Amino acid sequence: MRKLWMILICFSLIGFSNSFSMTPAEEKLLFQTLGEIKGELKQLNRRIDETNRRMDDRFNAMQKYVDRRFADMDKRFEDINKRFEDMNRRFEDMNKRFEDINKRFEDINKRFEDINKRFEDINKRLDSMLKLMGWIIAGLFGLVAAFGALLVWDRKSTIKAATQEIEESLDRKFEISKFKELLKALRELAKTDKRLEEILKQFNLL
Repeated sequence: MRKLWMILICFSLIGFSNSFSMTPAEEKLLFQTLGEIKGELKQLNRRIDETNRRMDDRFNAMQKYVDRRFADMDKRFEDINKRFEDMNRRFEDMNKRFEDINKRFEDINKRFEDINKRFEDINKRLDSMLKLMGWIIAGLFGLVAAFGALLVWDRKSTIKAATQEIEESLDRKFEISKFKELLKALRELAKTDKRLEEILKQFNLL
């Protein structure tokens, strides 16, 4: 405020000096005032210069600090990019490994399919063999049954023939036919004779 008042006074004095004539004392006072103003202006300029220097120093310091921070941030971003690249490489390696695993599983599935086909072929062969064995067993049972039937028929025929021969030989020897005829006659007579009927029943001949 003081400097502002002094500047106003100087301008007013200059105005008065232009309109009125000044005494030597007034001129001396005016020059003293102007000298003081010049000195204060010099000090003000110095302060402004110092302030500018300080501002420049602070700006430069801030610029350096910002540059350092940006450099650090660039380094950090580079580190982050490197980490992402490493992660991408790892993911690529993992994808390759998974692809290899998938290929192995596909190979294993193909092998299982081949094994299943082989088992199917073996099952078909076993089915055909079982069918063949079934036919063979059925044929054997048929042969056994036919052989058994043949044996039974042969035995029956031989027993029948032997029985007939024995009957014929007994008939020739003991005249069994006559006994049969006699038994028939007795049975006919038993129809009228109760006593004979009881006797025949007693000996299971009637």
